[in-house]
Amino acid sequence: MSYKVIKEFGSAKKGDVLAEDETGLVSFNIAEDNYTRMMSLDYDTADYLCEEGYLLSIDDESKYNVDATLELIDDLLKKYESNLKETNEKANKGEIQPCVKLEAETVYYNLNKVLNKIKDTLTNE
Repeated sequence: MSYKVIKEFGSAKKGDVLAEDETGLVSFNIAEDNYTRMMSLDYDTADYLCEEGYLLSIDDESKYNVDATLELIDDLLKKYESNLKETNEKANKGEIQPCVKLEAETVYYNLNKVLNKIKDTLTNE
């Protein structure tokens, strides 16, 4: 089990990862410029700090969850693009009002923007 720092405390900075060490504790040892930051915690303390919002528990399945989320985002982007294409075809044939086409384009643009931002954040995390 590993933990990621999401709120700074003690010598822990946001983004640091505490991993299980040979003593059965979770710890980090980070050398920076002219000093070293170290921390070791037992699992009970780490779990308490999770509850208090300082740490985020990371398990081996978290990578799978990110991959599954990225796949879902890609599927939704394709679906929304297909829906917009269908709407544009209907609009070109005069089967729907111009305001419906405009609304579909606006929704597509906004959803596309949000999903790509989430995808970018997950990819670069």
